[in-house]
Amino acid sequence: YYRLTNDSSRHIAWQFVSKDKSQALAVLVQKTTRVNYKPIIQKFRGLDSNAKYCVTIDGEKCEQLYSGTALMEVGLGIRTIKYESESTRIEFQKV
Repeated sequence: YYRLTNDSSRHIAWQFVSKDKSQALAVLVQKTTRVNYKPIIQKFRGLDSNAKYCVTIDGEKCEQLYSGTALMEVGLGIRTIKYESESTRIEFQKV
């Protein structure tokens, strides 16, 4: 289990990673409504830096692979949450 945000963030995020790092699940929840909406850039933790991951957001079809290094060091732009208490689910599957 990883907490991905601090208390001052406008959203909260946490992540669970399997022991073999082949699967992970992250959940982001918007704490307050966002004015002048911009995507959230979220970095993740605990992934295999040498692996590629298929990333699925809210059950959408996986269309792009990301390296574990990119997901942990650069992050992923999340456009799906804008309003208070809105959430999104991000699934990672090692390929």
